[in-house]
Amino acid sequence: CFLTFITLSDYGKSQVDIDSLRNVWNDESNPDEDRLKAMHIIAWNGYLFTQPDSAFFYAKQEYDFAKSKDLKIKMSDALNTMAISYAIRGNHPKAIEYYEECMEIRKEADRKDLLGGVLTNLGLSHRELGNYAKAIECQISSLKLQEEFKDTLGMAHTNNNISVLYQEQGEFELALKYSKQSLVQYKLMDYMEGINTAYVTIGQNYKSIGDDENALKYLNLALNYCKTYDFQRGLVVVYLGLADLTADSQPSEKLEYLTKALEIARKNQEWTMASKALTSMSGIQLDNGEKTLALKYARESYDIAKSKGSLTDVQKSSAVLAEVLEELGIYGEALEVYQVHIDARDSLRSEQNQKEVLRQSYKYQYEKQAVADSIKAAEAAKLKDAEIAKEKAESKQQRQQKYALFGGLAIVLLFLGFVYNRFKVTKKQKGIIEEQKEEVDQAYVSLNVEKEKSEELL
Repeated sequence: CFLTFITLSDYGKSQVDIDSLRNVWNDESNPDEDRLKAMHIIAWNGYLFTQPDSAFFYAKQEYDFAKSKDLKIKMSDALNTMAISYAIRGNHPKAIEYYEECMEIRKEADRKDLLGGVLTNLGLSHRELGNYAKAIECQISSLKLQEEFKDTLGMAHTNNNISVLYQEQGEFELALKYSKQSLVQYKLMDYMEGINTAYVTIGQNYKSIGDDENALKYLNLALNYCKTYDFQRGLVVVYLGLADLTADSQPSEKLEYLTKALEIARKNQEWTMASKALTSMSGIQLDNGEKTLALKYARESYDIAKSKGSLTDVQKSSAVLAEVLEELGIYGEALEVYQVHIDARDSLRSEQNQKEVLRQSYKYQYEKQAVADSIKAAEAAKLKDAEIAKEKAESKQQRQQKYALFGGLAIVLLFLGFVYNRFKVTKKQKGIIEEQKEEVDQAYVSLNVEKEKSEELL
């Protein structure tokens, strides 16, 4: 089963005018930034994915010039290009060396936002060397950074890579989940080459769970994308996948797909893919009884795998080479090569690797859930605080209303007391007046009596 990793970290490839860019670079009157940008585009867009050795040459010029001007981030950009150049050519130990130097510079410059893509690519090379524990650690770390900086395209790349790691460790359902998530993210970004890659990965995952119908469906979707948008690198992987899906009873059709894949891989110096194609071709020729041709393909595949340091390809190519050697009666060498196969297989399938892949995944999911729970708890706490504040405000308002009511009642009572007191005073005064009136009336009566008596005496 053949799956692919994406080795892009800056995400862009397009046709460029190399001559114009060289003119910018060669004109020393141009600003340093402009000259470096021109050289970076020459290396990255002009050569990296077709002539990676040439890309390294130009990236080295970019690095040397940036270093002379003490432009750290520009130096790291060049190192990243050189690392990918090595990775494409299958020299993963050297790729790791350059990735780590690139990361160190970016860390020192406090450019955390530029680490995600490098970590993704670093994980690819560790995977090729059979270090799945380190590979998954890099991918998960990359995914966390990409989520932090909302790098949807980076997340798509990394989810695709994690899918491959799960697939190779036999966790097919998880692999399918991550590859479908990758496809969704690529579609959100309208990134055609990524969509194509996700189709391939999904197709291979369906193949792994025995769903050949869906596997063929997605690989044909990928094939159409490759032809429509001229994705040469994608075509290699699609042809390998289609060969894998073609029935053993159709060896000619299998060989046709593999020959196409090998031709493109050689042209683009993608030796890992070339080794895969040669391994499969050797097996078919052996089944066809073409033992000499099978040996030729098997040796070439094995030599490429050994020289480029890909443990995955060493494991596969050594198995086929050992079988061919045995069929030819070359038992001594067959035993030696078979032991190489066993060592590589055991390393790739080690319990430590398998446990680490799952541990990192569970750790990532746990941390992600913990963050979500923390946010949820914080929001709940905010809501609770708001409710408490509201209750306090309402309680304070109620107290104020009570105080106002009591104050109002006190004023009313005071007023009533005042009124009652005035009433008592008025009533008392009224009594005095009435008594005085009675006295006056009595005096008036007495006066009239006296007057009448006086009149009688006269």
